[in-house]
Amino acid sequence: MPSPTGFEELTSLEALGQRLQVSPGLLLDVFGHPCDGCTTDPARRKIAKAVGGRIALVSMNANEVPDIGLEFGIQMIPALLLFVWGSAAPIKYPLPPDKSGTKVARWVQEQILIHVAA
Repeated sequence: MPSPTGFEELTSLEALGQRLQVSPGLLLDVFGHPCDGCTTDPARRKIAKAVGGRIALVSMNANEVPDIGLEFGIQMIPALLLFVWGSAAPIKYPLPPDKSGTKVARWVQEQILIHVAA
């Protein structure tokens, strides 16, 4: 079920695999707790508003699913991974400090136009 930010939280790599099979585009927000000062909630809200259902929005807590980092080579959290047509080679974006979420939302929109809408 989606959170107030519009992202559905997944709790396993298996659940992610199932979503990838049915989603032409999927944005995964990998986060961890505690993460003082690096919350992705503002960015999540802007992304959800900007993409308006064009791609699936999911999140995963790296503390609860530690294999996510190994699976996709994530070295820092929070991170966004964009999957296109179930591709196992996602586009990675190390999240810069962006309290408003504007830069991150703009990047996601650009990537959707380039990779998903094409």
